[in-house]
Amino acid sequence: MTSVKTEVVNTDLSPDAETVSDLVTSILADGGVQLGDVTVIFGGDGMLHSLKRQFFHKDEYTDVIAFRLDASPDEQFEGEIYISVERAAENAGIFGVSLANELGRLICHGALHLLGYNDDSDERKTEMREFENRYLSQFSVDRFLS
Repeated sequence: MTSVKTEVVNTDLSPDAETVSDLVTSILADGGVQLGDVTVIFGGDGMLHSLKRQFFHKDEYTDVIAFRLDASPDEQFEGEIYISVERAAENAGIFGVSLANELGRLICHGALHLLGYNDDSDERKTEMREFENRYLSQFSVDRFLS
């Protein structure tokens, strides 16, 4: 069984841990992951900006970063998904969706990255968006916030 832990750092957000876990577990199970540990961390721009500089050598803000932590396919699956609540709120306004909807999309996006999906081309972005839409349609997005 995959264990999904939710953490909130320096933000007043109250994500529904069970809904976050259900979504991540569903995506990973479809990707063939049955056993693992994933942590979803909700924080601010500063945290993700720092991670982007440290690990990607880019001085830019981002909404989601995912790290696959296990070193080989033989090890138990392990990953972390970092989400900027500030970027999510800004994106929600830009795209005309609720904050809960945007958080759900970012959770999906991060989980897909953990499975090895990339969005480094228009074709791959489209593929990831289709997966995000499919998973979001299976969950009531309002449940992402308690």
